[in-house]
Amino acid sequence: MTSAGRSPSPPLDHGFEPLAPIWCEHEGEVARLPETGVLAVALERQHGLVSRHEFGLLPDGHPDREASLRFLERAVKFLLWSRGAGMLHVAAADPAGRRLAERIRTAYGRGGARDFDRKLLGRVYGRDFRVVLVEPDALPTEREETAGIGGHVDGCRIGFDLGASDYQVAAVIDGNIDEYGVLVDRYHYLAEQWAFRHLRSWADVEVVVQDAFVEAYRRLSTLREPACFGSWLRSIVTNQAVTRVRQRGRTVSLDWLLESFGEGGVYSRSSKFIKLNKAFR
Repeated sequence: MTSAGRSPSPPLDHGFEPLAPIWCEHEGEVARLPETGVLAVALERQHGLVSRHEFGLLPDGHPDREASLRFLERAVKFLLWSRGAGMLHVAAADPAGRRLAERIRTAYGRGGARDFDRKLLGRVYGRDFRVVLVEPDALPTEREETAGIGGHVDGCRIGFDLGASDYQVAAVIDGNIDEYGVLVDRYHYLAEQWAFRHLRSWADVEVVVQDAFVEAYRRLSTLREPACFGSWLRSIVTNQAVTRVRQRGRTVSLDWLLESFGEGGVYSRSSKFIKLNKAFR
């Protein structure tokens, strides 16, 4: 608090322009014109999933042509960050659209204006992100899948988890086991809450959570969408908890605990389990 009793206000970026109203103005102007070009993009993700979107293009000589091109570049960036993509396909039939497509490819090339985005998307999807220019009839067909995910609006996930679960899951699959410790730290508390709803016993919760994280680690390569790690883990915890309720008398194998928490074990690099790890040495 300041001496006047008010919180200091952050500095504002007076050059900031929200994308939504510009998007509406652009579409309105395109609809008003008798003839315009089309820029089509296809965002390719894992397992052949593809999102497609089309933008109308203002013709050369239009007074808002350059502003429109800047908007379209921002719109493509918005789609990449909201949908995610390991590869971006861009298609246009007219020369003006092809020039814009080339402009986008250059921006997302190595050392380009969007090099940060290119590198981050590459880490998330485990391959070099690139923009591919194609003919309109060669643009990949849209293929989407939907899945309810807890913790969001009506179970629907908004955007994708750039730099978080997506990156950690991809890194673990690539052999960086340390990143799984990060996932364990991040989701351990939530996993305990999910398990406790079924078990009402903290002793059982600890066993179920341990089992769930080990099972998740072993099955990680089968996870189709790394961004869905949280909801996927929740289903594993729930199944483990239900099984535990049915088998209250089950004991935990000491060999299993040593394997999981010993040197090189799944939990050995997680700060949540440092004390337990030491207890088995």
